[in-house]
Amino acid sequence: NRRISPIYEQLANIECKLSEQGAQIKLFEERATKGVLLMKISDFQRKILPEAKEGKVLSIDSEPFYTSMYGYKMCVKFNPNGYGIGKGKGFLSVYIVSIVSISVYI
Repeated sequence: NRRISPIYEQLANIECKLSEQGAQIKLFEERATKGVLLMKISDFQRKILPEAKEGKVLSIDSEPFYTSMYGYKMCVKFNPNGYGIGKGKGFLSVYIVSIVSISVYI
């Protein structure tokens, strides 16, 4: 038992470091997009649009992305049934949303 306990501690430390590295890789992948967003909205005509007209789906947001490695963090917001004066009139409203992150202040 005395030999196994330190091994479990080492394993826990390795798992923690691996988790941290995974988070760093995810952050790098988000920043490495060079401002390109590729998003597929499945079942738009069959499911999303009818639900939007009923008021069940107000908007669809993309995953956050960066304009460049050290650029702005953004996401795209889609309103399938329009927004504002276009709401309910057959418009698809698309907005680019700037996301303020802590790195802006550093």
